[in-house]
Amino acid sequence: MTNNLSKTFSKTYSTREWQTVAIFGLIALSIVGYIFLVNLVVFHSVGKDKLAREISNLADEVTTLETTLMAESSRITLDLAYAKGFHDSDAILVSWRGYAQE
Repeated sequence: MTNNLSKTFSKTYSTREWQTVAIFGLIALSIVGYIFLVNLVVFHSVGKDKLAREISNLADEVTTLETTLMAESSRITLDLAYAKGFHDSDAILVSWRGYAQE
């Protein structure tokens, strides 16, 4: 049965025809793969630009907040802290290593 099927198959298509079909198939697959990879590169570069803009915006916001912090922290005095209800603590800090720090 297998021998008869292979004879019929080999009589239908010659080796040269199979080689031609295989080459055109590989060319088509290569073109589709190339288009997919180019689209992937474009998609990632657009995403990278978007993230760069977001990082720049966040850096500006951090700079603004740091400037505000420095301006406000220079206004705080010990007398103001006591007036707002803060007091000195006598607690001993124990770190994660287990050593007592004073």
